[in-house]
Amino acid sequence: MKILYFILAVIIYKGLSNFIFLKQINTIETEFLKYLASEKNDAALHSHLFKKLAIRAGTSEKYLPIVQPLGFGQISSSQVRIIDHFPSNRYDMVSGIEYIILNCKSTFYSRMIEALSPIYWIELIIFMPQKLIEYLNFNESVTFNRFLNIVWWIFCFIWGGVSFLYQDELSSLIKNSLPNLLNQRP
Repeated sequence: MKILYFILAVIIYKGLSNFIFLKQINTIETEFLKYLASEKNDAALHSHLFKKLAIRAGTSEKYLPIVQPLGFGQISSSQVRIIDHFPSNRYDMVSGIEYIILNCKSTFYSRMIEALSPIYWIELIIFMPQKLIEYLNFNESVTFNRFLNIVWWIFCFIWGGVSFLYQDELSSLIKNSLPNLLNQRP
């Protein structure tokens, strides 16, 4: 029963946290549109939150090429990260900010909906190593991900078979060895 409460708490946390993030990005979008319409700088109060939400949604690494004249026939060319220049009313920066806001909104909405989907949770368990590598942001090859998934499936298959065949022996082993492990002093 405790496991059921834990699973329910994880589902509620995932759904509720993404709902809150979605509301925050909607507030930021509203303030940004007010900033563009009236030149009020209230949107600057949300710049830190905008950066945090863009990073959380995985859309923070959007760059914009900037070319500016320096004078005497010289130009300056660089790449600027869009979230570092929020809010901005430059036309090219505005489209980049709107793109990031739209991506954040769609990401948080889809994460909120997938918290209720049993297919998402089944895939999470089946492809646990691959999801862990993605979460840790390792860019490993597809072959390595598949290898880890196969190792995971073999481990789960063997563990399931052993726990089914030797259920009584495993429970007595755990009950007998767990107190001994907890009482040992280093």
